[in-house]
Amino acid sequence: MKSTTRHAASSRKSARPEAAPGTPSAGARGPWYLKPVVVSVFVFIVAAGLRSAHYSAVRGTPFHDHHLHLFDAAYYDLLARHAIADGGLSDDVYFMAPLYPYVLAGVYRTIGGLSAEALHSSTGYGPEIHVAAYVQCLWGALTCVLIYWLGRRLGGNAVGIIAGLAAACYGPFIFHDSLLLATQLITFVNVAAMLVLLRAARGGALGWWLFGGLLLGLCGLAHGTALLLLPGVVLWILVGVPAQGWKEKLVRCAAVCGVAGACIVAVTIRNYVVGRDWVLLTSNSGLTFYIGNSPAATGSFQPLPEDLLQIPGVNLGWHLRGFRRGPDDPRPSEISRDLRSRTLAAIADDPSRFLKLLWRKFCLFWNAVEVGTADHYYFYKVCFSPILRWPLISFGVLGPIALTGLVCSLRRRREYFLLYVWMAIQVGAFTLMFVLGRYRLVAVAGLFVWAGFQIVWWIDALRAKRYRAVGLTLLPLAVFSLLVHQPLTGFTPRRGWGEQFRLLGVRHKTMQQDQEAIALFQRALEHDFAPRQEDDRRVICLMSLATLYGKQQRWDDVLAVGGQAQELLDRMSDSNQNTSRRQWLEEAIRRAHAARSLP
Repeated sequence: MKSTTRHAASSRKSARPEAAPGTPSAGARGPWYLKPVVVSVFVFIVAAGLRSAHYSAVRGTPFHDHHLHLFDAAYYDLLARHAIADGGLSDDVYFMAPLYPYVLAGVYRTIGGLSAEALHSSTGYGPEIHVAAYVQCLWGALTCVLIYWLGRRLGGNAVGIIAGLAAACYGPFIFHDSLLLATQLITFVNVAAMLVLLRAARGGALGWWLFGGLLLGLCGLAHGTALLLLPGVVLWILVGVPAQGWKEKLVRCAAVCGVAGACIVAVTIRNYVVGRDWVLLTSNSGLTFYIGNSPAATGSFQPLPEDLLQIPGVNLGWHLRGFRRGPDDPRPSEISRDLRSRTLAAIADDPSRFLKLLWRKFCLFWNAVEVGTADHYYFYKVCFSPILRWPLISFGVLGPIALTGLVCSLRRRREYFLLYVWMAIQVGAFTLMFVLGRYRLVAVAGLFVWAGFQIVWWIDALRAKRYRAVGLTLLPLAVFSLLVHQPLTGFTPRRGWGEQFRLLGVRHKTMQQDQEAIALFQRALEHDFAPRQEDDRRVICLMSLATLYGKQQRWDDVLAVGGQAQELLDRMSDSNQNTSRRQWLEEAIRRAHAARSLP
């Protein structure tokens, strides 16, 4: 009888599923410093320390000292001030996703020290922007803790530790967490939604599914591409989550979709009430599709041509200048549909170009280079932040290891199914639109988990002396390394440095620091201005130099740069703006000649 009992117990033990790599066996205590609470605190301290040190180094630079040089940041700040002063976010449909301005307004109102005089100002930035940046540093550290818990839930404690610490020491995370952009909030709510949904899948009550639906709705309010997550999550619930029959599966789907849909519908109704226009979430979807797929598309952000900039409300600058839509102006939904139609017509005319462009964007998404606009990671790294110059983790290191882990984890695809869905949607969304370094950070959060999985797998295999198995994984590692480090024409770490120096020169010029401004405009002319129009930006730099040289009565220099600017204008297309520039330059050159002729 005892023998039979022992045999049954042994059979039950052998029937248990294989433990995930790094997962302690049941009842194992382990050292105190590996306990989840201790690890969470450690990850938070490391992440918060690096982020706060980085922002402390850059906050006194001209880009941050009582100034917001990013258009997106200025727009979010403006809406946050409206939310505090007027109780709402503008009197038009949402142009960009609305969640972040509400969060920023909450920070301003609670601990930002925003004075009543500054509520309606978009130029007199005070300490509130610095307080908000430090709060975001702490929030970014909390995201790293969530990544640790995500890795722990999917792969065990060792996987979680590697994922959390990698996120804490990831250079682009540190950089973007201190900018007043929605990037950090988007990553936070996405990782939180994954964690809650995975908890719900482990036998959680209906409340967990409702909570997951709420977080998915917030993902949509943080960035419109998250709308694509809903069908992916439904697929995961139907195929990847164990349930007692189809009724339970459908109830879970209804709970998630119902709450998430309610969040989106609330915004749609608000847009109609305010703007008398049916806009699902934001009015920039057609614009985004056009930028990413028009005949002039490069794979990343491209400024709009001048004819489209004349359309009221088509771009962010129109909103920042405080313009209001007139009764005869096209509605936001009409503008979005028109841009989408133009893009689809261009795709139909040349489908081969579109397919090549999709492949280019796919490669750009996985490329080691961090593509930015005014949020230029490499410029900050070289010119402003000593923290970013530390040997931090980069995408060039993370990407190949994580992709290898993605492939090697396929044997546990049921456990990782939700992460596969999340990754596919992120890659697909930005391959269809356009790619920026900050747009892929949600996908990077998942890559930390796969990198942790692969590193733990390698360690376990080496301990078990399975050298052949380790050797076989080096093939996909080599292939993915080639993909990630493949040079892409037009995308290098120094892409667009001319525009960064120009913006810095403009800031010094505004602060009446003329000599510093001159040096920066001269440095700008030594670099390219991508993605801005090259000749246009060079003319602006030369005209700025002409103004500064005139103030210093350096008339020969005024004539030199004025002549260079005229040569550039001669090869540019005619426009009202260029006509005004020619007139200005002719007057500046005339004054310089007159001043030179004086005794």
